[in-house]
Amino acid sequence: MADATVEGFTLLATKILKVPIAHIGLPSGDKNWVKSGVGIDTNACSRAESFCGHAIHESNMMVVPDTLHDPRFTNHPMVTETSNIRFYAGAVIRGRNQEAIGTLCVIDTKPRVFSDQERETLGHLRDIVQERILDYGERQIRHNEIVQEARTDKVTTLLNRLGLKERLDQTVQWASTGRDLVFGVLMLEIVAFNNIKRGHGLAISEGVLTIAKRRIVETLSDGYIHGRWREGIFVTIAPNATSDDELVDAAAQLVEAFRKPVLDSVMLHVRIGISKYPTDGGNSQSLIDAAEQAIENVSAHNKSGFALANHELNAAFVERLDLENRLRRAIHRGELSVVYQPKINLGRGQISEAEALVRWNDPDIGMIPPSRFIAIAENAGLIGLLGAYILTTACQEAVSWGHDTRGASTVAVNVSAIQLQDPGFPDTVRKALADTGLSPENLILEVTESAVMDDTDIVLPNMRAIATMGVRFAIDDFGTGYSNFDNLRRLPIHSLKIDKRFVDQITENQNDARICQAMIALGRALNLVVVAEGVETHEQSLFLKAYGCDQLQGFYFSRPLNRVEFREFVEARNSQHQ
Repeated sequence: MADATVEGFTLLATKILKVPIAHIGLPSGDKNWVKSGVGIDTNACSRAESFCGHAIHESNMMVVPDTLHDPRFTNHPMVTETSNIRFYAGAVIRGRNQEAIGTLCVIDTKPRVFSDQERETLGHLRDIVQERILDYGERQIRHNEIVQEARTDKVTTLLNRLGLKERLDQTVQWASTGRDLVFGVLMLEIVAFNNIKRGHGLAISEGVLTIAKRRIVETLSDGYIHGRWREGIFVTIAPNATSDDELVDAAAQLVEAFRKPVLDSVMLHVRIGISKYPTDGGNSQSLIDAAEQAIENVSAHNKSGFALANHELNAAFVERLDLENRLRRAIHRGELSVVYQPKINLGRGQISEAEALVRWNDPDIGMIPPSRFIAIAENAGLIGLLGAYILTTACQEAVSWGHDTRGASTVAVNVSAIQLQDPGFPDTVRKALADTGLSPENLILEVTESAVMDDTDIVLPNMRAIATMGVRFAIDDFGTGYSNFDNLRRLPIHSLKIDKRFVDQITENQNDARICQAMIALGRALNLVVVAEGVETHEQSLFLKAYGCDQLQGFYFSRPLNRVEFREFVEARNSQHQ
């Protein structure tokens, strides 16, 4: 049904008007679709044969007190055969432009008089149903617009990174369903695009992107899917290119299209990397990686050119692929572990929160640092699985703290930019909370400054949806990116985490000390909790406390601890600082 709330109105109509049958009919083509019904089969019937097919042409309402006495319906099969309809009243549902879009009707198997009051009641019910249907339709249109906007690059109007990723995923899924289906990916890089941006300004650089888009689309039109991946990099999906020769020909056409200058003053050079499914990758990210690496194979001496992916010559790729497969197995087998680093509240020196950190100890390789395998997870499309595993594990542990530790009850979990851009991420968070029973206010999601500042318009709807649940957000590594003050105010954030690199030298370097003071002051001005991470000395802790930092985290207090060690540490420290 268009909206679940409409369902009740057909039942309400039968109760108020004391009839056994009521339904909402919406015509489409030559059918009249029963969208909500009581006492009637909710399948479509022929529009020409349906009573609603007649009623919809009325100005307001059609009432048939006795069908056997109405020549239009005397011999109607729904009167003489199956349904035995003897009474019908249908009120026309209209759109915003007063066009007829359906009917709300009530039916009886015996003839009856339909009073003026009953007509008025049916009209009132119709008005409510009509408004619900129209509201739902408008919400759907707006939802579709928002979905489209989230997948469209604002400068070029092509697909953006998210939209490209979805289309590439769909193409991989399509190709994987048939034998010997192949397709290609072309990644086009405008050489030194950032130099153009710095040297000519934003307006010129956006003009260059618009012209580049036009040349790409005009050169490769039929069947190709185009988008802007980032900055001066475009990606083209070639679903119908089944051979290296076809892909090479497409790349050569693009190189040729960029030989003439743009804007009378800017000469563009492009490098194109080519990858092919399934030879160069079995999922969207591996195909992107292969195309990106192929760009590096374009000779540095050539200002423009293209190259095919060649993984046999790339030992680093083979190693990464091995780690990718190992990581996939580790996630599915639950072989990853989560450790917890305490956060010290400077008010009383107690611990009420901890940051959850993932660890991977491969049985053959040994400990693999997160800085390495998190990137692999993102590139291989595993970050969603990995993130959900960490989130659920951390929430489960935090629930047990509420029962077994003295005071600690909140856990902070790191979230990648890819997770934050995923439209399904709010549902992942909601499921983790529901499955573990953790209160939303006891969960903090830590997101990097660059993750939210680079794509604010994309991540903001997800952040707001999650914040509505009661979950809090922290900006991690604060100070390492470029924060727009207005964006900071728009974001539903609870705390700022000053990056370790500013904390390291605060007692020796005046600039770092001033930066830390300024960030603490900014946090306080925005009514945010300020956390300093990477605290390793007593002097650093004294400095940060003196300037009003709220929480400290670092090896001076504790290294990341396993679940048993963490509980013991919290018990001991919180007992000492009561």
